[in-house]
Amino acid sequence: MAKPPTRRRRQQADCAGRFHAVANPKLQEKELIRETTPPTPDGVTEETRNRIPVLSPAQQEAANQLPSPDNGFATALLFGITGSGKTELYLHYLKTHLDDRHQALVLVPEINLTPQTVARFQFYFGPRIAVWHSALKDSERLSTWLRIRNGEPVILIGTRSAVLLPFTDLKTIVVDEEHDSSYKQGEGFRYSGRDTAVYRAHLNNCPVILGSATPSMESYHNALSGKYA
Repeated sequence: MAKPPTRRRRQQADCAGRFHAVANPKLQEKELIRETTPPTPDGVTEETRNRIPVLSPAQQEAANQLPSPDNGFATALLFGITGSGKTELYLHYLKTHLDDRHQALVLVPEINLTPQTVARFQFYFGPRIAVWHSALKDSERLSTWLRIRNGEPVILIGTRSAVLLPFTDLKTIVVDEEHDSSYKQGEGFRYSGRDTAVYRAHLNNCPVILGSATPSMESYHNALSGKYA
């Protein structure tokens, strides 16, 4: 049975409360401390959760034509010139279609996997963002692998081999710069990360979005023929 607090402890708690009430505003004015919103169980603060990218009318029109995860498997080609805001569309799509329980995969060419790219996604999704590429330490790769395998609601940004990871609740795949030759592995176990992503989406009954300013001939033909949206 817990013992009641002693008189000394009650005095200490009372002093601490008075100090917080008096000192806290003064420290905030001097920007020595600041109050933050505590994170939710998945580690994402409400402030981060409520952020949604603002789209231009042209971007919104494109966003309206992308397939919803609720409708199962579909492949869409997002054809937009460099600087048209495809990344904002990816972010908006994930914010509006992916709930707090599901996983998503964003494939990028090696050259595009920069700290700036990761930071943009973290701004909207916080600690849900994970990274996968060949330069990671073994311990980092294992940590990410376990998060995915254990079903955590990870949004993974990775290079081509990320498509082979053991996702348990994958709801959306994005392939940025789908035309890039770095998605093709030409040595050892040969495969196309883009084509594998399309097949993986089919197996997981979820949409895959292929984005590019210069689409590959295969993807462009599939879009024109109606095979892709």
